[in-house]
Amino acid sequence: MSSLQRPPAAPSSAAPTPSLSAEQAKVVLAEVIKAFGSPENAQRMEEARDNACNDMGKMLQFLLPVATQIQQDVIKAYGFSNDGEGWLKETFLVDHTI
Repeated sequence: MSSLQRPPAAPSSAAPTPSLSAEQAKVVLAEVIKAFGSPENAQRMEEARDNACNDMGKMLQFLLPVATQIQQDVIKAYGFSNDGEGWLKETFLVDHTI
């Protein structure tokens, strides 16, 4: 046995992941799409695209954070945390529900 061992797992303080039915997932996605189409968010996305200048690395730097924030603003109403972890959980859940 190795002398290096993992420390015991810290107790989880994270909120449980909300569950979504297929119909609920469709509603969430519709609201996310609607949020992207709002004039304010469309402008934010356009500015981020312009800043990226069709460079993939810059797309990740400028566009992805804006897109993620827009989605986070919607999903928090469905019990997901308003952070990267909540976004990942919602994305995974929707992907595996629909």
